Amino acid sequence: MLIDEVDTGIHHSRMPKIWEGICKAARAFNCQVFATTHSYECLQAAHIGIAQANMDRDFRYIRLDRHEQETVAKTYTYEVLGAALARRWEVR
Repeated sequence: MLIDEVDTGIHHSRMPKIWEGICKAARAFNCQVFATTHSYECLQAAHIGIAQANMDRDFRYIRLDRHEQETVAKTYTYEVLGAALARRWEVR
């Protein structure tokens, strides 16, 4: 399932529960979820909601970076995203 700009129209305080629900639905329907966002708060909420759904081992964060004329995708684990958020690093 693809969810483009998953946080659009939703207050950031509700996002952890939204992420928890997305995880539970993915588990129930045995599907992968690809969600996009430009929101730092949405990523923080994802980190919380995914843990609440006990899906942290199934989570991957993919960041697209520009290197000269190329776009490069880098994949990170739940733990690495959590460490970056704890240090308030730019992850978007």
